[in-house]
Amino acid sequence: MTSFEVQQRNQAVLDNLQPGDLLEFDRGLINHWAVYIGSEEVVHFFGDCGGRDQNSQCKTCVTSTWKGLVRKDAFFDVVGNSKVNKNNSKDKQLKAFQQREIVDRALSEELREFKYNIVFQNCEHFATWCRYGKQESDQANRALTRLGVGALILSGAVLLGLLFASRK
Repeated sequence: MTSFEVQQRNQAVLDNLQPGDLLEFDRGLINHWAVYIGSEEVVHFFGDCGGRDQNSQCKTCVTSTWKGLVRKDAFFDVVGNSKVNKNNSKDKQLKAFQQREIVDRALSEELREFKYNIVFQNCEHFATWCRYGKQESDQANRALTRLGVGALILSGAVLLGLLFASRK
């Protein structure tokens, strides 16, 4: 997609948003999440890894625990050059609060600092807490599952190696 096509697509998403909708910004490896609060504004949580660039933070804050900030910003300032999607997919399994309450929950945390951790306390955890009252991150869960599977495979390979080595 050209930059113009992405911008048009993002405008179409924006035109169909309701306050309280969750937004997922495609950042490549790790997506960024925010809560739409109306008036072309979002509230989002991002890690401060030495700068306040909400467009790249999910790519750089991938280790340890960093300082994080909840902030209100213009929709297009956060979307930058990435694609955005409305993502209320958890509505199928979790009960969402009313629009006003979702927005109030997001705004109640504005300008507060929290510890940011890509696995245990990230932007998706914040957004789902605002909408559903439950901190969840599907992308973090998928990463942990992959790590677990990788660890099992590695352990199996080591055990097989030891088994074959002991037979010699």
